[in-house]
Amino acid sequence: MHLTGIRSKTLNAEEFFDVCLTNPANITIEDCTPNHDVILRSAKVSILYKMFDFKNSKLYKIGDVSTMSLYNTFDIATGNSEGLIGYSQPNPKSLPMPITLINAPISDYCKESYKIMFVLQKQIMRNKYRNCIYEIKKGLLSKEQGLFSPELRGLIEENILNGE
Repeated sequence: MHLTGIRSKTLNAEEFFDVCLTNPANITIEDCTPNHDVILRSAKVSILYKMFDFKNSKLYKIGDVSTMSLYNTFDIATGNSEGLIGYSQPNPKSLPMPITLINAPISDYCKESYKIMFVLQKQIMRNKYRNCIYEIKKGLLSKEQGLFSPELRGLIEENILNGE
């Protein structure tokens, strides 16, 4: 909700995100105040689902931010030709946190970006990735694993690399 222009009277963005992850039932009406800019809010809502639609996106990329605007500051972004999600890492020990949703191509903010070929999933407390939730082409992860560094291979469960 924060990404789509909903503001909280009681929580900052990081606190709101933490509550969403740990106990979303604790979100109250006071935590959800719509931004007054209806046009901007509508534009963001209209592209939000496309930001997580890897399969139907012609090109989904990730990149370090090389261009900033007056209103947006973030470190990395994921997105496509229709929009992007900007992430920041509050401190070196924390995970990057989504802080903004922009209805502009990722190429407007990341002059050098890279195609996302795989999306792997793991629990925060686990050392290794246990699920491949997206491959740009079926079986590509197991086929291309020879190109991975030993360090990267060590982070991925063998059953995923073997296509199981």
